[in-house]
Amino acid sequence: MYAYKKLTAQDSAVVPFNAHKQYDFDSASCSDNQIDHYNTQWTSESISLYSSASSVYGGDSKNVIKYQQLDHLFYREFPHNHSNTLGSFHYLKQKRNLYEKANILSIPTGLYGYEIKPGSFYLKTTGGTEVVDDSHGNLLISGTFTSSDYPVDIRENVFRLDPIKGFKDYDLGVYKDYALKFVNPQHPEAGIKKVFYKRGEIKANSPTTYSTPDDIFETDDSYFYNSFKYNKVNFHSSSIKSNNTIFNTSSSFSSIVFDSITGSNIVSEHNERYNFNRDDDFAISFYMEPRVLSNPPVANAVAVGDNFQGGIVFHIDGFEAYIVNPFPILDFHGSDKFWGAGGLSINGQASTTIGEGETFTQNMVTNDPNGTFLGTHVQNKTIGGYNDWWLPTKHEIHTFTQLSNFANLFSYDGVNTFNDLGITGLGTNAINNVDVSIVSSNDGSNIFLVHVASPFTNNLNIPQSKTTPITNDVSKNNLIYPVRKVNLSTFDSSRRYIIAKSTTRSVIPTAMQGRSEILNMDSIGGLTETGSNMQPKGIPAEPQFPFEIYMVSQSLHFDRSDGEHTISLSCEVTESGFSDASKNGSAEKLTHILCQTSASNMEIYFDGVLRESSSLTGSLKKQTQNKANLYIGSKGEESKTDGFDPNYHFKYFNGKLTSINIYEEVFNQTEVKNISESINGSPYIGNLFYRNGFATITHPKYHDILSGSTGNGTISKLKFQGTHQMYEHEYQCTVDEHEFNQTLNLTTREIKSNNNYNLAGFTTSSFFKPYVTTIGLYNEAGDCLVVGKLGQPIRMSNETDTTFVLRWDT
Repeated sequence: MYAYKKLTAQDSAVVPFNAHKQYDFDSASCSDNQIDHYNTQWTSESISLYSSASSVYGGDSKNVIKYQQLDHLFYREFPHNHSNTLGSFHYLKQKRNLYEKANILSIPTGLYGYEIKPGSFYLKTTGGTEVVDDSHGNLLISGTFTSSDYPVDIRENVFRLDPIKGFKDYDLGVYKDYALKFVNPQHPEAGIKKVFYKRGEIKANSPTTYSTPDDIFETDDSYFYNSFKYNKVNFHSSSIKSNNTIFNTSSSFSSIVFDSITGSNIVSEHNERYNFNRDDDFAISFYMEPRVLSNPPVANAVAVGDNFQGGIVFHIDGFEAYIVNPFPILDFHGSDKFWGAGGLSINGQASTTIGEGETFTQNMVTNDPNGTFLGTHVQNKTIGGYNDWWLPTKHEIHTFTQLSNFANLFSYDGVNTFNDLGITGLGTNAINNVDVSIVSSNDGSNIFLVHVASPFTNNLNIPQSKTTPITNDVSKNNLIYPVRKVNLSTFDSSRRYIIAKSTTRSVIPTAMQGRSEILNMDSIGGLTETGSNMQPKGIPAEPQFPFEIYMVSQSLHFDRSDGEHTISLSCEVTESGFSDASKNGSAEKLTHILCQTSASNMEIYFDGVLRESSSLTGSLKKQTQNKANLYIGSKGEESKTDGFDPNYHFKYFNGKLTSINIYEEVFNQTEVKNISESINGSPYIGNLFYRNGFATITHPKYHDILSGSTGNGTISKLKFQGTHQMYEHEYQCTVDEHEFNQTLNLTTREIKSNNNYNLAGFTTSSFFKPYVTTIGLYNEAGDCLVVGKLGQPIRMSNETDTTFVLRWDT
């Protein structure tokens, strides 16, 4: 039989909780479950012009729109406007950087539910790349350690200029903004009155360089919003390819292009955050690609026949000068010296191009197991302070023996000339009067030794085999004239400043002050830098400075000064030669530089390798702080353009800079290596928006992890846990001690009838109590909604209250 009791509001509760469901997909099941991914890219093309003919991704305008949506909802001005972007995040732990391209992996809400459980995401592509999330909304390559191997604390990165959005200024001939906004100058309080959407439309009379407008400041890419201004720069796409296989060849990121003729530079006013003192730890990291001038002065100053860089110039090709040492090497005799394999020909052909002797010599070295070949012998020698000599080919020998006054230019042993060997009658046409014998290899294709044959032909003793030793007879005239090359464009004695906080600081004069008055007042300490309606003026800063980084020729210099003592560290950071003449210089390769200093040491790293270090103990006595501006690409007002004076010492930087970072910490070798290999100094390759079902690959180095417009064929494995929010319903059914102590069951009555309420005798015992087996919940209309069956009957009590708890999940 049944007994009823009305429940109160306090008797019921609904408690939400999360349940996690594991999902494992492969390529086919991803497609079956509508898991897709897309390539997206920013374009300067106007939205109003999007069509099937749009250039980005073969005219797939939807993917272009996806980029705009992704930017608008999740990334746009995130450090400055994070409260208006979607996705939960920890401000110090999640980084959001959206570059020119992005891959989007979309997971349907029906799969992941409330959110993707943080820390559960795993993606493996068909190329073998494994991607996981770090529980804070960042994606990274599986196995990447962050806290100890990368600078992940944004508070230590006090200045950062990638520039992340530089790609929007690749084309200065179009409007990059969504709108041009107009305010009535007569009633500015009314706000914006007209908005014209012109992004992507052509500009009339577009500029050739970009400068920050006078009335605004740019803000850097750090979380400190440092203000700065561009001056006459350009923005190009860069990629790291040759000699650096860690970078994908499809990676692209924005670089700032500096022109030393127009005077490109960046200036950020004095800031205490990067005004490091003598004992402060800091590091400065950047990528650079120096560019040489199209017509460097030294290239016009060197001619064939000149003494230059350890020898005599015998050939000039573009910016490459080929030099032969006039003093032959005589100490190659010996039973352990051999001609050497690999020095015969290139692809079976004799040399016809000056410069190929370097290749032949290197072939000898590569094929030299015991270090006995002539190529190794010459490559290990330092002559005239240079160690990059090679064995000349027949063609190179013929070229330098054609020099006028050949016999007077070359020596036999550094003292005696060819005339001392008994050769007489040499004039300007010496080569016609003397038989210069070119002794060939056994197939007659190439030669590395030059011999004066007449009248000493009988003295020649050159082996015709790769394994026959050179004669030990020192009376034989076996002469080696080594050859090297130099790039004339790299000989630049000017200081080309990359980044410096020295020389010039800014003040704002009063309306009645001129520059001369400012200088005079500043010299006696009487200038008060108060605000006024005048433009900032540059005046000389204090003599001390925390850092200057600049290039002189092929060397990079890192300086610090306390005003009395200057500590300078330098090392060569460019190659000594470049075979591609179209490059206009050997330095034109994007390389990573990191300069750092602690209280006791200064260091320069080149592509992640320590190149130079020096102890600072006791070197600087006073402070290095000043009030100078931070300059990038110049030294402030002291720098002059290349058109100013070819002999002027301080010049603008010429080339590309990107990923410029200043940290108030120093790094170990592992961290420096990781920074140099990551483009933006971060281990994070994208983001995972847990409650929106989007995984984005934004890092320039990993643009091809997901390719194509759908998920078919590119995802090998995808795993994650979906978080599904559920609700626990709880009802407490309390029976007071005086309630439900009698049963209504007919079997307990004297006469088993609903009309007879007299109980049978056995029910009058104190041991007789009714039992509960089923509990039901009903609505007001008496409809049974929930039925709960007890595992066993429960005996009621007339001494204490009894509470039954019903729970179920929905």
